[in-house]
Amino acid sequence: MSALCRDRGGGIRALAGRLCTILCRCVPSLQRRGRTVNRHLLFHDLIAALETGACPVCQLTAVATERRLRALFHESVNDPGVRAELRASLGFCRRHGQQALSMGDPLGVAILYAATLAEARRRLELAKLRGRFPPRAGCPLCETEMLDSDHYVEGLAAALQDPQMQARYADQTAGGLCIHHMERVLAVACRHVAAFLCDREGERLAGLAHEMGEFIRKQHHEFAHEPLGEERDAVRRAVQKAAGVGTALDEERLR
Repeated sequence: MSALCRDRGGGIRALAGRLCTILCRCVPSLQRRGRTVNRHLLFHDLIAALETGACPVCQLTAVATERRLRALFHESVNDPGVRAELRASLGFCRRHGQQALSMGDPLGVAILYAATLAEARRRLELAKLRGRFPPRAGCPLCETEMLDSDHYVEGLAAALQDPQMQARYADQTAGGLCIHHMERVLAVACRHVAAFLCDREGERLAGLAHEMGEFIRKQHHEFAHEPLGEERDAVRRAVQKAAGVGTALDEERLR
């Protein structure tokens, strides 16, 4: 069955094709047409992601992408449909291409990209005749990341109606949402969940702003003798809070 996602204009469209089918089946809680979301599994995943201290949507999306890549190289590098779709996109995007290299399967990458390079040569011949390089399809992993991100945003907005999830989210060890995903959750959350998020994230931003102020103050020569405390990594946390840990698609949406 085709997976559903939002296109860049906000509409719903189907992600068709063999590669998408393979990628989507690697995440058990992922919503598909005609299936009910496993809400218990999603609830558990969200709580576990909150305990990492990172944005839960960024974290779960990154985990899902890595799981898909591993499954792809383990099961499907010789699948003709998969190779045809990667030829259409001329491989993965830059970020996912680097991630594929890090999977430690050079033979799998070689099989997929031999077909990709052959397709690029064919398109060069067309470009010589037509005066322009034929357009490519989008990166298939970026497409499934869009589906993941929407899935977890909507799942968190629903789960935060539960007092247990609110308590976990409010815990000081939880990092909360990055600003980008906070905006997206607020856009789909009910009113009382939106109010809860605004209060909790307001507190987190105020605390982080204070730590940034302390970090800046202690760089001044008058206070340089004071040891750094929790503000030691405030700069890194501030950037991650503002931008998230970044899926390729989310970075594109922010442009």
